[in-house]
Amino acid sequence: MSIGNTVSCAAAQDLVDICLELDILSTKTLSELGWDRSWSNSPDSRLPESVLISLWQEIDKHDKGRGLGLRIGQTINPNAKGLLASWVSQCSNLGEALEVFTNNLVLMNASENITVHRQDSLVSLTFNIASKQQYPTIAIERSMSAVMAWAYSLTGNELTIEKAEFSFPEPDYAHQFKQIFGHSIRFNASSNRISIKAQALELPIVSSNSLVKGIIQSKASELLSDIQGTSSTQEKVKKRIEERIKSSEPVSAELISASLGMSRQTLYRKLKEESSDFKTLFDQIRKEEAAKQLDRGVNLSSLSLHLGFKETSGFYKAYKRWFGHSPKAVSRDQTKN
Repeated sequence: MSIGNTVSCAAAQDLVDICLELDILSTKTLSELGWDRSWSNSPDSRLPESVLISLWQEIDKHDKGRGLGLRIGQTINPNAKGLLASWVSQCSNLGEALEVFTNNLVLMNASENITVHRQDSLVSLTFNIASKQQYPTIAIERSMSAVMAWAYSLTGNELTIEKAEFSFPEPDYAHQFKQIFGHSIRFNASSNRISIKAQALELPIVSSNSLVKGIIQSKASELLSDIQGTSSTQEKVKKRIEERIKSSEPVSAELISASLGMSRQTLYRKLKEESSDFKTLFDQIRKEEAAKQLDRGVNLSSLSLHLGFKETSGFYKAYKRWFGHSPKAVSRDQTKN
């Protein structure tokens, strides 16, 4: 599985949470569907899109699943806030936020698409999910409902819907649509579309911060490169390891493979195809980081913890293997100088 066939964990985390809360799916069923809790370890973690589709299809079969897409969309969960949502939260106004969101939706789910069309005083948002992926109707309901919830969360203003159209027949829970989209609703339409006043795009984002936006945008660009397959598996793994070491987070093949949206076995196989392996890459990065930090005079005990060694003695042994001498010798030389 390539990272291009994955979706953001943010696209599934709130879905999983509410299903557990309502007892729609058990932890056992989630596991059988392929859900792995480790996927939610970081905002840019990825999971196979097939798992998300299976989750939606299983929920769609359940009696409690009726209208659940609308409910999930209305739920803003800070713990399920992915990279794209974080980026959008720092935009200056709703118009910029929509532009960033629609242009970079691949960060969340490449199968989803939202087109924005402006005509006179109205702006329409048309929602599509690739039909070949076999998402049920409740998935598109969630997407449309979520845009409304996020618009309110970002601006503090409820959007007035001029018209809402849905391509599917009117369900028996149509009253829930009126609560979210107003009374100008049409089912069996040619597309899934929301129309709002164009002036709403000028609403400021309450959490806007241009500096933070720049940082998140840079991170998002890196992930986009990964998704679009412009880096080798080795490069992706090395980058993930470096990031976790830098932030003093634990490093393991399980955690790294989860962040890349693949199983540990798949990671091992891909690295083998590139004549590499996880242990060697991890060891190499530790070696480079050790030399760099010792040059800066970092305390040996602190460096040992920074590199993820459980015992300082383990770091000493690794250092001697890397460089042929004890790190104490380097430390002593620096003290003399």
